[in-house]
Amino acid sequence: MTKKRKQAAEWLTWLEESDFSAGAMRRYDAWRKRSKGNRRAFRKMKQFSRELDDCRDELREISIPSREEWDADTSTPPQASNRLLDRPASELPRFIRHLGDWTTGQRQAAAMAGIALLLVGMVYAIVAVVPKLERDEPILSYQTAIAEHRSIVLTDGSRVSIGAKSSLSVNFSSDKRILVLEAGEALFEVAHDAERQFIVMAGASTITAVGTAFNVRREGNRVVVTVTEGAVEVRRTPQEPRAVVDNQTPPQRLMATTVSAGIQAVVSPTELSVVELSNPRAVTEWQIGHLQYRSEPLKYVVADVSRYTRKEIIIADTEVEGMIFTGSVYRDQTEDWLKALETAFPVEVTDMGDNKILIRKR
Repeated sequence: MTKKRKQAAEWLTWLEESDFSAGAMRRYDAWRKRSKGNRRAFRKMKQFSRELDDCRDELREISIPSREEWDADTSTPPQASNRLLDRPASELPRFIRHLGDWTTGQRQAAAMAGIALLLVGMVYAIVAVVPKLERDEPILSYQTAIAEHRSIVLTDGSRVSIGAKSSLSVNFSSDKRILVLEAGEALFEVAHDAERQFIVMAGASTITAVGTAFNVRREGNRVVVTVTEGAVEVRRTPQEPRAVVDNQTPPQRLMATTVSAGIQAVVSPTELSVVELSNPRAVTEWQIGHLQYRSEPLKYVVADVSRYTRKEIIIADTEVEGMIFTGSVYRDQTEDWLKALETAFPVEVTDMGDNKILIRKR
């Protein structure tokens, strides 16, 4: 098995079986973003997990050693596998008989995923996962292209509208509903479920809701949460140590807050702030191609607008990145908006050719 597939299998097992922590989720998020190869390996492992799920009826026919039996068996090969070895091949379910068609990587992934398998005299036996397969749903991923929107209905009845050039993962279990916004924007309309929290993780933020509607936009490690209905808890996960300088600790910073309808929270690895909006639903008008911003640094506005154009927009000066923008952009008029920036700000916008736009201080 390649290193990437091994890591993907480890992450998949962890996501399906472990309790979540924001820190671990950030590490998983960083691993996925590190390379296309990581993302490709994870997708293949998820597909393989779904194929195993399809075979759970056949897996029930196999008497699989319990964790206690396996841990207590120190013989080589483990005697706990005899119940499999003693069965005639003709009696083994189709799932086992055709394991010879699998690649070595698939068989190793199956072992890591917790499935007891027999192949060529070798037993990959860990623990039975049939109960888990019945209880938990497969992890699902959704991606949209430039200028593409997509609406999905989750198995609990919640609705998610996914914005352009966005990436979202969904992992539901019997006690949690976990979604990870890896990039872009999404509007969540949450179905009430008192038994399972609805948690959205994005960058350094964790957003917890029960039954509500809220919009999340992510640009790198900066996350903007706008609540249009109900309330959510927004929590910042610090990513820097609390250093002591001249025997003084840094001032206390807001770590968590409840955000109700009409309030917007902005979260970064080092800061959490809130602001009241007169018309919070205007934030969700990206669904009809109308992007609206209120007192946002131009750096983040450009990053958001870039999800609706195939041209790469580059800001050449840090001073320009920090210029504050309030206004609207229509997704089918991005080039007109870029030219209008020269009137509103002391900047120069240049088409560099090769689908590149340069913004620099005039």
